[in-house]
Amino acid sequence: MIFGVQTHTTVLRVGTFSCPQCRSFARYEYKRARSYAMIFFIPVFPTGAQTEYVECHQCGAAFQPSILDRIQGDQERLNHFEQAVINVFLKMILADGRVEIAEKDMFRRVLEHYSSQRFSDAQIEAGLARVKQERKRPDQYLAGIGANLNDEAKEQLMLHGFFIAKSDGFVMQEELDLLLQIGTALGMSRLHAQGVIDHYYHIH
Repeated sequence: MIFGVQTHTTVLRVGTFSCPQCRSFARYEYKRARSYAMIFFIPVFPTGAQTEYVECHQCGAAFQPSILDRIQGDQERLNHFEQAVINVFLKMILADGRVEIAEKDMFRRVLEHYSSQRFSDAQIEAGLARVKQERKRPDQYLAGIGANLNDEAKEQLMLHGFFIAKSDGFVMQEELDLLLQIGTALGMSRLHAQGVIDHYYHIH
């Protein structure tokens, strides 16, 4: 390309919000975009005004930045959702009685879909100790969460739990039982949740 126009995008910040498009509590990226004239692949000068928008990490929908102002009242629910997801994923690490490095790594990867937090090994170990001591069931952590999620979001949360269970190479019965509890705690019927588990188990 000798001459052309290319858009450069910068992520200004990340966070968690309630997406109006997919009705999920999801991670968002606040982005700034601007087009530049390019000569020999080198940006020379801007060709238009910069734009800013908020993009949902779950469904990819883009919104005006003002969407974040309108959802400030949801912050308490968002914080509850984020902590609930963290807790049930920590329970999944503990479910088979062993804590593997691969499970911690997968925990970090799947959590990117729900939270802007980044967990060190020490923070994960502290979280595991806390959850182990609390001895709570998934429905105690996930109370009220399912009403704010559509079926696709519920199934994806279960899938991410499955990825943690599978990351050490084996899926134990204790982990399958916990996945079923997570599904029903989200308001899915037992049949629906079991069908999702069976589907994941046979294709992954």
